[in-house]
Amino acid sequence: LAHEVFVGREQEMDALRDQLEETLLSHGRTVTLLGEPGIGKTRITSEFALYARLRGALVLTSHCHEGAGAPPFWPWVQLIRSYVTTQTTELWRAEMGSGAVDIAQVVSDVRDRLPNTPTPPQVEPEQARFRFFDSITRFLRAAAKRQPLVLILDDLQWADTPSLLLLQFLAQSLENSRLLLVSICREAEIQENSALSRTLAALARSAGSQTLHLHGLSKREVIRFIELTTGQAPSVDVATGVFRQTEGHPFFMTEIVRLLTT
Repeated sequence: LAHEVFVGREQEMDALRDQLEETLLSHGRTVTLLGEPGIGKTRITSEFALYARLRGALVLTSHCHEGAGAPPFWPWVQLIRSYVTTQTTELWRAEMGSGAVDIAQVVSDVRDRLPNTPTPPQVEPEQARFRFFDSITRFLRAAAKRQPLVLILDDLQWADTPSLLLLQFLAQSLENSRLLLVSICREAEIQENSALSRTLAALARSAGSQTLHLHGLSKREVIRFIELTTGQAPSVDVATGVFRQTEGHPFFMTEIVRLLTT
């Protein structure tokens, strides 16, 4: 039950909702969620995703892969795959327009569904990358005209450099769009990754961007967490002990409460 409980985070949820409301008014936004492992970054975005869907947005989520083996642009491949497998081919083909040629070279799901797509002209690698970035951007902006899009990139600290560069490119192209980019990242790993540091700095400079730092829950929120998890209010000593031992860290709280209830 503990993993299902969601308490606190009112300020962060309010900030996310505000950014979504701006996005719905065609003011594209970026939000970066930072914090240590287990602090609740993924959980708060899951709760926000439910709200965004109620507000009529289409929410697409991707997870960056830790370690070697993932293809380039893996988080973006996941996002586009989710879209093309849930929408009609006629719809997304029209939204991609001529950019389908470039997107199909990276996303096999597009290539498989458009077997007659021609091969793009041979150009220098940097020019090919720009064509791909531009095609992705135009496609997502077109898709968001029909329905607002919330794109969630989880575990950004593991993203490959090309994916980070595409994120920067898209973040600079959100004006007059209904696109909301939400990036989730472990804060402690930023300084160890120069490409990630540059990307987060670029996101922070983009118009309408916001960075949210998640910390431990307050003592009041810890008490509420224990109440909802166990079905009864904790004693002062128990509440104080849990708060001191975990500093309001949701993962550690879950483990301790599980021990208390076994």
